[in-house]
Parts: sequence; structure tokens; C-alpha cells
Amino acid sequence: MRALQYHHTTDLDTAFRMARDLGASVVVLDVHGTVASFDVQGVSLQHAAAEAIELAGTLGLADIVLLSNARLPFTSRDIGVPVTERARKPWRRLPRLRHRRDAVVIGDQLITDGFLAWRLGAPFVHCTPYSRQAPALPRAQHLIGRCLRRTLMSGHQSDGVE
Repeated sequence: MRALQYHHTTDLDTAFRMARDLGASVVVLDVHGTVASFDVQGVSLQHAAAEAIELAGTLGLADIVLLSNARLPFTSRDIGVPVTERARKPWRRLPRLRHRRDAVVIGDQLITDGFLAWRLGAPFVHCTPYSRQAPALPRAQHLIGRCLRRTLMSGHQSDGVE
């Protein structure tokens, strides 16, 4: 079984810097729990996504794909980058990323975002800025992911607290 190249941080700025340092041309970015906390909805979620895209752009990361397993209150047209809601992570492979070796996945959940990275053969930056504020299901997923992490990962780098 191939190992997942795993990196951890607790803030999005550092996650984007890690992606850039990994040579990413494409960043697959989870929305809920990574770009904004789980209680942010509607226009506020759209603003948080726009700010994340702008931050990525200032670091030279221009090709961003937003993903969420939930329904989103905005579309690709609203935000200016590809958006996939109800993405069924990690099971759906994204055709536009099928043969890309320069993609990096940034997300808050190892068992969805991390497995998607593994399936794509891409490094995973585990970004957990809102983990303490997460509802029960994402907290349980995080605990399951911690149990699986050692089995799946390689090249672990962290900026501190996990």
C-alpha cells in the first residue's frame, strides 16, 4: 500500500505555504472546517472562500478547486474558481485532476480529504483551524482519522499542535 504524504498545520496561510513548497500547481481545497468553521453559512461562507482564494493567489497558487460534501450557497460563477458541492469525498475522482501530479489536497479531515489525496496520489495538508469548534460528527471523524494516520502517512511535517 502506498503511503500518504502527510503534513499538518492549524492555519490556512501555512497550509497554502506548504502546498506551494510541495510544488503544487493545483490546490484542492475543502470548504467546511478548513476555509470556515462549520457554523458559517450563506454569504459569510462565500466571503470566507473568496478570502481563501485571494490568500492563495498572493502566494502564487492560482489554480484552486473548492470541494465540499455539503451543499454550498455559491457556485463557480459566484466565486471565480471550480466548485464541487456534494463531492462524495473520498469516493469520487475528479476528472480534471485524474492525471495531475502537481495537485495538493488541503482539508480538515483525514478520512475524507486525506483519502481523496491518497486516491489522487497527491500530498495531503491536514489543516485544522476550527477543530475545537466542530460539531459532533466532524469531531468523531477527526478522532478516527487520528487512529488511521500512522497507517497511512509518510513524510509527516507539522507546525505544532495536532
